[in-house]
Amino acid sequence: MDFKLDDAPKAPTAHQLAPSRKAGRQDWELQPTDGFSTPAELYLKAVPDDSSSDGGDGEDTYAALQIGDELPHFKAASTNEKAPVDSREYGENQWLVIVTFCRTYDPVATSELASLAELQKDFGERRIKILGLAVNTKTTIEKWVSATEELSDVRVEFPIVADSDAVIASTIGMVRHGHPPHPTGVLHASMILIVNPNNRVEIIQQYPEAVGRNFHEVLRAVDALNMTFLHTHVSTGGNWASGEDVVIGVEVNAQTWTRPPRGTRDRIQRAAPHTHRD
Repeated sequence: MDFKLDDAPKAPTAHQLAPSRKAGRQDWELQPTDGFSTPAELYLKAVPDDSSSDGGDGEDTYAALQIGDELPHFKAASTNEKAPVDSREYGENQWLVIVTFCRTYDPVATSELASLAELQKDFGERRIKILGLAVNTKTTIEKWVSATEELSDVRVEFPIVADSDAVIASTIGMVRHGHPPHPTGVLHASMILIVNPNNRVEIIQQYPEAVGRNFHEVLRAVDALNMTFLHTHVSTGGNWASGEDVVIGVEVNAQTWTRPPRGTRDRIQRAAPHTHRD
């Protein structure tokens, strides 16, 4: 859905968009935002922070997204979707990787977009959905994608959400502390969120805009996450890659052990029990 600047309603305030730090993620209910209609619609319940017991001033503050939190539910226009992207429907029962871009037409961001497009097959083979997010208008993002495709001879097949008012960016940590949702408050940094099939955030990465991201590492991270997701007593060591040995906890025995997926070697490294020093 396209929105004309003249017709755009006033952006919701922080109070209308985000819960207080006292509320925590468990109180985030999926509710429309008080009748406001913005390019990105957020479904969160506003909980005012009227407590001063923690030194607060009673004003709402953004509760930073953390590992284990539920991904905030949003709907927004995107580059190659006729209907707005619904975050819950798009990533339902699959791994979801959200890649944000704080700038379009930036050389680093353009190279990242091309690199990500080249790895779309690898993501697809793992049943990983990719969702881009840029703080810009739908039209501008579409032109940037077209220019990137022509420049790098790639085809960007995943949608990129148009978060022109930085409404979504504010809830996932792209807006500086104390700033309302607005593009001028967006950090000069890019983020990657990896979300599990239960819609819980597993990994949060943040990069300065001058440093390009490595999407091979994202694939490796999802491989490791999927291993630990399917086998709760399993961990992966440093620089672990798919097919290598894994670590199992000391509490696992022959009766409770389930063999890892095919492709993982049989030799398992057992974790040593913790010892305490006096």
